[in-house]
Amino acid sequence: QVQISESSLEKLETLSEQLMTTYPGEVTSATYDSIQDAHIYTPEDPFDDGVNWTEDAPAGNNWGFEAVEMASAWEIAQEFTDIKTNRFTNVTTGVVDDGFDLSHEDIGSVKEHLYYSSTPITEDHGSHTSGIVGATWNNNKGIAGICQSDMILVSASNDSKQLTTSYIVNGLTDAVIHGAKSLNISIGSGYPTTSDGYPAASLIASLYTQGYDFLYVQSAGNSSYPALYNGFFSSITEK
Repeated sequence: QVQISESSLEKLETLSEQLMTTYPGEVTSATYDSIQDAHIYTPEDPFDDGVNWTEDAPAGNNWGFEAVEMASAWEIAQEFTDIKTNRFTNVTTGVVDDGFDLSHEDIGSVKEHLYYSSTPITEDHGSHTSGIVGATWNNNKGIAGICQSDMILVSASNDSKQLTTSYIVNGLTDAVIHGAKSLNISIGSGYPTTSDGYPAASLIASLYTQGYDFLYVQSAGNSSYPALYNGFFSSITEK
């Protein structure tokens, strides 16, 4: 074993590779030491039922996170945690929605807030969605968000608080241009559409052609309607 001063995970990985490259005969394998924990890593915010996580039988306030085995994913993510800051390797997340309450006590790290109305729109749906994505961990308030990364929040509402297709396109585009790598959009409507996936397909093709690297994630449905009804992203159905 060789002990060095504490550094970032990236620097330790680079040093390990350098040792194997520089001393191929003497060093056959090099890696950094890490603390192992047999317990699943979970936050302790009150509406996540504290330390009570049961992925094998989802229930309670955090049943959604349990159903997708979020705690197990967090355990894996700890391998990519920055040693000094104790934050997951930072990938900026974008959330495009109707509006956001930036004064909410449990809102996570907001890198940037974009909007197209004359003044910022504050709406419950966007606040709810951004909380699922990035609410602050272990602050004894609300829930713990899925990610602990910085967020770019984009309100795609007009002055009448209407979420429009044109503003959604602008929002997804601007979020990517401003540095978001993973983007969430939760939209839906109450009627089927014949333009399934066309707006998003055109937008994604244009941004990829320009060299941007990103991932869009849409809701499986919204307002009790399946994604087939959203008219923006391509839907996946049993048919």
